[in-house]
Amino acid sequence: MINVWNQPWLKHGSNSHVTTPTPSGLENHTVASLIHHENSSWRLDLLRQILNTTDFLAIQFIPFLNVASNDNLIWSFSNNGVYSVCTAYHNLMESMLQNEHLKVEANWHLKVSFRDVFLVQKALILWCSASWNHLSRINNRSFARPYGVSGIGETNGYGRT
Repeated sequence: MINVWNQPWLKHGSNSHVTTPTPSGLENHTVASLIHHENSSWRLDLLRQILNTTDFLAIQFIPFLNVASNDNLIWSFSNNGVYSVCTAYHNLMESMLQNEHLKVEANWHLKVSFRDVFLVQKALILWCSASWNHLSRINNRSFARPYGVSGIGETNGYGRT
């Protein structure tokens, strides 16, 4: 169940949390407790009592689609509401691209030694390998690793890790 005060569930501006301070004794209120389940409508009398005007206006216009199902948390950065590494990466890249004010002029003619390139490549491969191993342990299954990425302590066919 989604907690009214602690979890993001609203769509107003950049903040998805309720902005009203939590009233004493209502810390464990869920979104489901704000709904008249008999007629599929908001309990407007309760909303007026416990919420500020901004939150009240944001909530009263949220439509009901299927009130018979339980509340579920979703990943708001994907079309289907399911978290994936791909959607997290896409969101991260998009936020980096939208931050023009953070960009630094780069000198693309830097002299970089082969050793530095090798160390960065090795660090990326180790990080990628650890990520794949972690994912496979979480899901209790093995994933196909990208080309050139071996598990930590495993060999890549050439006797090297």
